Amino acid sequence: MAASGSGAAGPDSERGPGPAAGPTDPPPPRQPKEGQVVGRKYRLDAKIGEGGMGAVYAAEHVHTGRRVAVKLLHPDRTQATDAARFMREARAASAVGHAAIVEVLDAGYHAGAPYVVYELLEGETLEEALKRDAITFATLRDLTDQVLGALHAAHASGIVHRDVKPENVFVVQTEEGPRAKLLDFGIAKTVEGIDTKLTVTGTVMGTPAFMAPEQASGKAVDGRADLWSVAASLYYATVGRPPFVADNYNVLIARILTQPPPDVRAVHPDLPEPFATVIERGLRSNPDDRVGTAREMASVLATMDDRAPWADASCTARDLAMPAPESLKPPPREVAETVDAPAEPDEVPATDEVEAVATPIAPRERPWWRSDARIGLAAFVVLGGLGVFFMGLSALSPGPEDTPADDPPPVAEPAAAAPAPEVEPEPEPEPEVEPEPEPLEVVTEPEEPAEAAPEPAATRRRRARPARRRAAPDREPEPRRGGFVIEREYE
Repeated sequence: MAASGSGAAGPDSERGPGPAAGPTDPPPPRQPKEGQVVGRKYRLDAKIGEGGMGAVYAAEHVHTGRRVAVKLLHPDRTQATDAARFMREARAASAVGHAAIVEVLDAGYHAGAPYVVYELLEGETLEEALKRDAITFATLRDLTDQVLGALHAAHASGIVHRDVKPENVFVVQTEEGPRAKLLDFGIAKTVEGIDTKLTVTGTVMGTPAFMAPEQASGKAVDGRADLWSVAASLYYATVGRPPFVADNYNVLIARILTQPPPDVRAVHPDLPEPFATVIERGLRSNPDDRVGTAREMASVLATMDDRAPWADASCTARDLAMPAPESLKPPPREVAETVDAPAEPDEVPATDEVEAVATPIAPRERPWWRSDARIGLAAFVVLGGLGVFFMGLSALSPGPEDTPADDPPPVAEPAAAAPAPEVEPEPEPEPEVEPEPEPLEVVTEPEEPAEAAPEPAATRRRRARPARRRAAPDREPEPRRGGFVIEREYE
């Protein structure tokens, strides 16, 4: 097929490329349909499966007639990284080449979209078989041993699957018995080598309920993350639900990251010892505390006795009492540390975690500036300072001592008395005024002038204040009687 920018004649060459298409863009992918030939050699039949990246169709090779499975990328997956990740699945599965991994037969591009050809498997997924209650403990042990063998080969090749779950384990019925096929290496990652650039550090990829804590937090993972997923799948197969459940994605990830793994022995007391040991050691949060390798985990399951009475029993328990999931609050021990006086050892009840949360916490001490006594003291100091300030202003105002010595001594008027608001006072009768002494005119006699008697207050208020006159140079200032005289120096 000629490139779109080479100038070759064709039905679209006369119209030219569309406004949003470049000269080198591949033609847009189309929705596949039955009877369509992909890659000029695989004729599609019915759809047999679908995932997040693509759909799987049963197909037939047009030349050999071999029945195969063709996986096509979804048409809405138009990013370059989607096509690269899709093709990485074919390379990762082919690089391992294990009997328990689905075989890759071919790969290529059709109408600008990639496709991968696998062997056609007849059977059902492990999840579907568990729902039918068709898996016994002995069968579960054999299938898990085969999956662990495939993971051991992948880890030895530097490949981490990162999406191990019952849905990605296909159960095929053969003459030797059920055989497991590990599917979907679409988000597999090479620990060392190519394709690591397709996964950005901090990106969470995988199925949340079966992701290890380090994978859920977006950290770098190794083969121990796949072992956590195997233990979570065994928990699902024996208990009937994943180890961590939640109503939404964020709460589920938070529980995986912050809460300890559930005690499977407490949930399922009748669980056979090999499965309980594998689940307990595989679900530990710290990768260093888990089972080290897939082969070591398989050796623990190999201790199971096929002659045990429970070997042929259904692996999934029914009517188990599911404990309520823990809340996302801080652990009770952290809350108990804030209590003033912890309980004595002999007073701690059996449910010490509940009592520790219910213990009242000491009230928080109020800051010193919010104390009532200090607020009152501060208000008193402020009011006292204002009073001193206004008293100083009144002392600086001109008073009777500022007048010249020869002026008649003014009598300090009483403080501004509040006038009666309602009844107007009657005019005060004028008291008899004693004969005033001779008014102080310019003194011509050297002798002392006669001392003037003080006028009544009412008369003084009606009289206009006499004009100031300069004192005679040879006259001594007369001392004021009945008060204090403040002497000031004037420049």
